[in-house]
Amino acid sequence: MSNIVELKKVALNLHTERKYDKEIEIFDSKSRIKVFLLHAILILTLIIFSVLNNPLYLIPLFIIVNGFFSIAYLRVFMHSEMHWGLSENKLVKFYLRWIVFGLYQVPFTAYVFGHRAHHRYDNDCPESNQLSSDKQSTYLYENSGKPINPVLWMLHYLFIYQFFHQIKYVITDGKKKDFIKLVLQIIVIICMDIAIFNINKIFFIYVFVPSILVSWLGSGIVLYMMHNIEHQKAKVHHSVNSYDNFFNKFGDNDGLHIVHSLFPFLHPIHAPEIDKLVYLELDEKQKLKEHYVIAFFKNVLNFKK
Repeated sequence: MSNIVELKKVALNLHTERKYDKEIEIFDSKSRIKVFLLHAILILTLIIFSVLNNPLYLIPLFIIVNGFFSIAYLRVFMHSEMHWGLSENKLVKFYLRWIVFGLYQVPFTAYVFGHRAHHRYDNDCPESNQLSSDKQSTYLYENSGKPINPVLWMLHYLFIYQFFHQIKYVITDGKKKDFIKLVLQIIVIICMDIAIFNINKIFFIYVFVPSILVSWLGSGIVLYMMHNIEHQKAKVHHSVNSYDNFFNKFGDNDGLHIVHSLFPFLHPIHAPEIDKLVYLELDEKQKLKEHYVIAFFKNVLNFKK
């Protein structure tokens, strides 16, 4: 079913059908528990490292645990919170948006405005001698429709898009209250970083900061691979899916990116149903069996499969 109009009708029916409300509530409650778990793991590594008097042999293990999991997956649930919200409880919302997601070092309000812009321009190809309207686009300056160099794109996304364009969108597109939220969230992030530094300087320098950098690298790879397809060769949408079982089950079906790009309003609980309707029509390069990061090292860097 490649007819986007018909697909949208199916997606809208799923979106508005109230019989799924209970399933969605259970789905979101599980996502909240996962976020609590991620936060708890980070705190636990800090406690263990401090109680054991900063054993150097735990540094690589804790960087792997936090960099590849507890901090890295915060990006996934920031995305879920931005689109669908993980809780109606105001206290839980505050905890998620102001505290736990702040550990990823990106203010939630900035992320919201930046991600809205990404969907608004839909990873577009630029006109000749121009940049794409989507400043997160993998075709950033390449009007041929081929994704740009992944290292260059990741550097651009992680340091320019996250900390310049996203903040700029809040200033230019947001209201005064959005800017105030942004400033306060930056202050909260700084205060949390100072608190961790004061609790254990060695943990902060040798575990926490490297873990953030590793998680950013992983997120950069994931986001690049989600659109690592020549625009003209893509079917249904110029996005790429990952069918890695753990990534989708733990990460709110974040790998079914084609469905999400087409219908950002659709809750991820419905993504597999829409995906079944388009799967056979996709180009093989749009159907990764493995996690995006593994696929990156296999395909982009030409590692042997």
